[in-house]
Amino acid sequence: MPVREYTNPIRISMNDIFVSSAEGQIGSIEEGRIECEVVTDNEPLILMPGKLLRNLKSMQVNGTLRKQAVAGDSVEMSINFPKGFDYTILKPGMMLCAPKYLSYPDYEFRAEITSFELKYPIIKGKSIYMHTHF
Repeated sequence: MPVREYTNPIRISMNDIFVSSAEGQIGSIEEGRIECEVVTDNEPLILMPGKLLRNLKSMQVNGTLRKQAVAGDSVEMSINFPKGFDYTILKPGMMLCAPKYLSYPDYEFRAEITSFELKYPIIKGKSIYMHTHF
């Protein structure tokens, strides 16, 4: 069984964003996975890229409202955004992180790729999907 990473700074990768309008209020629910640390309600987090400081309003793990979630949990989060916020800037792949430990995107990296029984060859310049595990 994999070890949960509690010692590194908070990292939450955003996988999906849902924006809804109810009772004249616009809100969003972000779905993501906690990569490191323990996260609690009302914790200040920085949305990267963009360095937007926000507080975590509430979160659910497996459909259950929680005050705290830990590394490895998949969570649905409600985050406080200012009135008039442009929700179109929210994209999957953005990170929520601790204010003192910002996470910047990498634009280039080296990888060793192992493949099994390919139907088509991997050719230089061809787009591929890559799933990473830390």
